[in-house]
Amino acid sequence: MDALEEAWREEQQVRARAAAQARDAAEQDAARATAFIRDIWARTGTGPTWTELGEAMAWPPQLRARVIRLLARDGVLLYSSAPRSLAVVDGSDDE
Repeated sequence: MDALEEAWREEQQVRARAAAQARDAAEQDAARATAFIRDIWARTGTGPTWTELGEAMAWPPQLRARVIRLLARDGVLLYSSAPRSLAVVDGSDDE
């Protein structure tokens, strides 16, 4: 195996591990994330930033966007390009 192929394989393994870690975090932290977001909305009238949510959940910085996007795809969260638009989908169970 040449060096280029080895580097490609290593990169694929890194991506696969990151995807698995993000999926695990999304599954484990969905309820806590929705509770945190609801609390921020109740206290401030706006959503948290992605960084604030990630820090509150102790997600590694390199996984935060991936976890949030997974939660959005799963129908738990929604967001737009507007600042602080991160919100909980109505009917999402945070218990």
